[in-house]
Amino acid sequence: MQLKVFTAPELHEALAQVRDALGPDALILDRQVETASDGSRSWKVYAAVDAEDAGEDTSPQPPLLHAMQRLERLVDGIARKEATGLRNNLESPAARLAFDSLLEIGTSPSHAFDIADDFAEGRPLSCPALSWGERLSPQTQREVVALTEVDGQEFARGLVNYEADELRRIRGAKTTDIERTLGYRGVDEVVHRDNLVIL
Repeated sequence: MQLKVFTAPELHEALAQVRDALGPDALILDRQVETASDGSRSWKVYAAVDAEDAGEDTSPQPPLLHAMQRLERLVDGIARKEATGLRNNLESPAARLAFDSLLEIGTSPSHAFDIADDFAEGRPLSCPALSWGERLSPQTQREVVALTEVDGQEFARGLVNYEADELRRIRGAKTTDIERTLGYRGVDEVVHRDNLVIL
């Protein structure tokens, strides 16, 4: 996988740079417009091309399926690089082990990095880290839930962002599928780290 950022004053110029540098198989991952202090605008386009394309099975596949498989490989590669980079920035071996444990229970790499030191030393997150988020449904109040290991041992408590029936519907789904499944765009986390206390 090859990931690059292209910058130009206009979006079409940045996209042309992507096409010239990475070819027609490039995937656009994101684009952002930035305004400098002098008022000038510039576009940043994040693009990637899959280096594994050359070694793939050449049997015919629907174009959308092929593109989705490539995108999944790219996202997995980016996530692995992010996790490795964050893990390497932790100073103590205990924090690295805590980081690995947090990843195993489904914590995102950036959140695991933020709380790895506290988790390694068995410290709860401080109260100022807890805050009320925006309610997703005006008819319901968010509940405090216990988070447990597979053996039933509680390791944390937090404010849940979804109702029980919603959780059953989105269990195992990708974050990008939540809106389609529930009919509205919720948050990415069932329990956000800012609303979580490690016991």
